[in-house]
Amino acid sequence: MRQQSDYSFESSDPPDSTEWDVEEEATHTRILWVRIAALVAFLVVAFIAGFLLAPRESSDARVGDLRADLRQSEENSQQLEARLADARQQLVDAQAQVEELEAAAGPDPTATETPSPSEEKTKSYTVQPGDTLQEIAVDYYGDIDYDDFLAEFNGIADTTELPVGFDLEIPPKPETP
Repeated sequence: MRQQSDYSFESSDPPDSTEWDVEEEATHTRILWVRIAALVAFLVVAFIAGFLLAPRESSDARVGDLRADLRQSEENSQQLEARLADARQQLVDAQAQVEELEAAAGPDPTATETPSPSEEKTKSYTVQPGDTLQEIAVDYYGDIDYDDFLAEFNGIADTTELPVGFDLEIPPKPETP
């Protein structure tokens, strides 16, 4: 005889297709709700991150602040321009007062008298191409005879050749050449 095993196969009737449909539909519904919950959680996290990372001031408020700063700067500029105009006017008034005081004070006692022609200062002349000592003597002294005086004063040995570009010193006109 045959022994019966501990394992037995009982025949069971397959479940109704409606039972399978209900179980399958419940599984799909749970998956759908899990997906919806995950989507809502993602949207909440995205909203919070956007809120935390967004600038605190709106751009309209920033533009308003910048316009206010600009108006203040323009007012400061106008005030400074007015102060500058006042300072310029004060300078003009002070210069006028100085001129009045100088005119009222008369001549300066420390000023020296105008030097006589013999006390005039030495002048300088740069030799140009074609210049001669005689021409220069005529130009400055009105007399050709002063050419030797100019040569001697400037240490020129050969009066026939003047180097171009040489700075010739012209002293005041002596009484005699």
